[in-house]
Amino acid sequence: MPEHLTTLKDNSTVAYNVFNEDATDKIALVLIMGMTGCMLDWQMWAEAVAKAGNRKVVIFDNRNIGNSHGNIDGLSVDSMALDTIELIEQLNLKDVHLLGFSMGGIIAQQMLLNHSPLFTIHKIILSSSACRRPKLSHIDMSSLEGAQAFNLILYDEEWVSNNKAILAVIKEASNYMRRPFETLQAQFKALSAMELGEKLKYTDWTNRLYVMHGKRDAIISFKEAEHTLEIAKGAKLVNTLPTLEYGHLFWAYFDPKIWSDAIEGCLGEKTEAKL
Repeated sequence: MPEHLTTLKDNSTVAYNVFNEDATDKIALVLIMGMTGCMLDWQMWAEAVAKAGNRKVVIFDNRNIGNSHGNIDGLSVDSMALDTIELIEQLNLKDVHLLGFSMGGIIAQQMLLNHSPLFTIHKIILSSSACRRPKLSHIDMSSLEGAQAFNLILYDEEWVSNNKAILAVIKEASNYMRRPFETLQAQFKALSAMELGEKLKYTDWTNRLYVMHGKRDAIISFKEAEHTLEIAKGAKLVNTLPTLEYGHLFWAYFDPKIWSDAIEGCLGEKTEAKL
């Protein structure tokens, strides 16, 4: 599927795709990618989820990675949140749900808690993410070798041993995606400096905030999911999956229909109030 490009106010460009664009009966779901990731990493999965759920789904490349281009001097969680807001506004979406993966979940929270966009954010799913500065000390982004090693812990050991052929295909495909090392370092630095301040604790998030997290996540511990559920009143763990024994790169586990059913189980519930 050919991607689209749009130009932001600062002349940076954002590459994006929209799946199931004619599905207007449901609120659109915007997927926000994590650190080092490109939208091509989950494009097939996102398209399948859009089809299975009969819902419009938007994916995009964060600033200066994949086919998005822009200045990354002073890159921060907030600047990435502003990029996402501007993209959604350019797409003329008045109502959205957000699913933020890893760093994307932190970007989603920044949008939700610290900005007042022209659109309404109805529900948010935090996938393999955290509501406070995650402990990333075991990740080395000081060298290209360290960045490459990061990709080896996206899955758990059992998955790797059972999916060596698939992993080889994923690694080969990954080589064709643009992932500037300076952007990876800038993203890591942005996460290290994030300051959400656990603002989630001041709102009742019943039927609005969902946590989707695997117990085998070696990058952001499941303890972060438990912490979010503890401080965010009414937040709900997505436990309608076959098991919670999955790793950080969640979409590599289970069929897209299973994920779609789990996501629709969250988004299908009535929203009582505007966020």
